[in-house]
Formats: sequence, C-alpha cells, structure tokens
Amino acid sequence: MKYKVLILSLLLAFFIVGCEKDKKLQYGEVAPNASLLNLKDDVVKLHDFKGKLVVLRFWQKGCPACLEEMPQLDLFYSAHKKDIVVIGIDMGDKKPYVSGFKRDHSISFPMLLDELLIATKKYGVIVSPTSFIIDKNGILREKIIGEMNSNKFQKKVLSYL
Repeated sequence: MKYKVLILSLLLAFFIVGCEKDKKLQYGEVAPNASLLNLKDDVVKLHDFKGKLVVLRFWQKGCPACLEEMPQLDLFYSAHKKDIVVIGIDMGDKKPYVSGFKRDHSISFPMLLDELLIATKKYGVIVSPTSFIIDKNGILREKIIGEMNSNKFQKKVLSYL
C-alpha cells in the first residue's frame, strides 16, 4: 500500500510539472527555483544560495566530458568557495552512483540529484555538460553549453564577483 501511494504521488508530481507551461529562460531575470535532494537526502532549494555567486553544473554519467572536468571544477570551487558556490546537478542517475563518483574523485562541492529531471527541464538543459552562472542576487547571467576551457570559464565566473 505504501508503494502505491508513493508511486501515485510521484506520477501526480510528474503530471503537474509536465503540464506546467514551459517558460523560456530569461537572462537578467531571477533564476528558476527547484527543490532537489542532496546525497544526505535533505531537500535543497536553489534559491537558498541567494547572496552567493552560484555555478550550476548539470551532468550525467554517460558524458565523458562531464566526468573529466569535475576535478578541475572542484579545484576552482576549493580556491573560491568563500565567494562562489558550485553545485553539481546530476541528471537522472541514482544516488549510489553519484555518491560513489563524488567519493572516488574527492569532489568537495555539493551534488544534488535530479532523478525526475525537473530542474533539468526548468533550465532547458538538453546537452550535458551545461553550466549556468547565477549572480548574488539570484539573477541568471550565463549559460555555457558543452565542454569548457578552464581559464575562460574561471574568468567568466569571476567577472560576476
């Protein structure tokens, strides 16, 4: 019975989100909010990071560039975590894989799970990796699709401090 209620709840949530009229992302406006689970099963809202410069990194295990660039992104985060929050948003993979990847590669920035691809849809992500820069006021500033040149990426992010 518990499983039926859970499945019906998930289907209802998916239906409601699926019926929501798609809004085109508007740069220079407030970034879309989403509530996702972290690896400790806590709900994290993207708007909770207002006041800090935020880099959202959408990724998945089937993307070699995503996996290869994670250590560089983590070094950048470690060097600037006083001023910048980097958030990895996994697109559809299960928690055991994401937890193992984070542990095995010593990734220190937060990872959130988007198993139902709700945030992925809100942000219009089609290709991974895709990154977004959100300023301290929660305003969506940039979208970077695909692999990134580390130096150019860092300069671009730091220009919003």
